Amino acid sequence: MEIKICPVCGKKFPCYLSDECWCAKFPKISKDPVKDCLCADCLKKEALKQGYKEEEIPERTEEKIVLITAEEINGNCPVFNIGDIILIKNGEVDLQNSDAFCIHAAHVLLYYALTIREGIKPVTLGLATKGDKAFVRCPDPGPPQTHGGTVTFSLEKIG
Repeated sequence: MEIKICPVCGKKFPCYLSDECWCAKFPKISKDPVKDCLCADCLKKEALKQGYKEEEIPERTEEKIVLITAEEINGNCPVFNIGDIILIKNGEVDLQNSDAFCIHAAHVLLYYALTIREGIKPVTLGLATKGDKAFVRCPDPGPPQTHGGTVTFSLEKIG
C-alpha cells in the first residue's frame, strides 16, 4: 500500500497496488501517463467523461481512513522516525501498512483518530489553526524526566 496524491484534485488516497483495489475492477480508461493514479472520485468523473455509463462503474465501499504521521521528534524516540506512518482503516490499526505503533502514544492518537475519521475538523477540536491536519503529541516528556522523547504527530482523513 502506498499513499498517493491525486494529480487532479490534490486529495491523498491509499493505493493498494493489487487486484484487490477498487480501481482494478474499474473499466479501463485512457490514462494520461502524467496523471498516474487518480482518487476514486476523479477516476469516476474521468470514466464518465470518456463515455462510460454510471452502471458500468463498480460500486465502491467507502473507507474511513486516517493517516497519522510522525512529524517531529524532540529527544530520543525508540519507536518512531520522522515520516513514519500509522494507518487507521475503518476503526482498526492497519499494522501491515503502518511503520510502527507505540503503546505510550496510543490513547492520544486513537482518541483523536476516531474524531478525525468521523469528519470533525481539526480547527474545531483546537488541534490546528487552519487546514485538515490535526496535530498532537505523545505524553512522553523526554529528558530530563525520561530517556525517551516527545513525538509530534499529524492526523488527517484521507481517501
